[in-house]
Amino acid sequence: MSSLPAVYLPQKIDLLKIPLWKPDHRFVYMRLTEEQKRCGYVSVIVDSARFLDHWNCPCQKNIASMKNDRRLLEGHAESGFAEGCYNPVPLAAIGCILDGKIKLLNGVTRTLWLYINGARAFPVACPENIRKDIELLAGVDL
Repeated sequence: MSSLPAVYLPQKIDLLKIPLWKPDHRFVYMRLTEEQKRCGYVSVIVDSARFLDHWNCPCQKNIASMKNDRRLLEGHAESGFAEGCYNPVPLAAIGCILDGKIKLLNGVTRTLWLYINGARAFPVACPENIRKDIELLAGVDL
């Protein structure tokens, strides 16, 4: 058996394929990053509507205004997702749950973009110690 330096070896990545329903049916790709894994995060699939109900985001009160969010209008999320499975977008990371509300550490624009583009469910990075709580609040039965 030969031993090769790690740089020459294939890497296993968790690739998640998310169906979108607006404006047309297509797929985008996301992944749990190596850094997220090292920090004890796991991927959890959440129901978009249930997640929005429990997300501590000021935009949830007026979904129509989400489409006019500056970050979305500038097209950064669209171009990030456009690279497909060749460069999957990192998962938004949940920081904590406080008073029944989910707080994101990062990924607000990605999350808004997925919701607006018709993702009925999508993955998030979640600390292992609150995984069950996230699944109860917004998870999808697989």
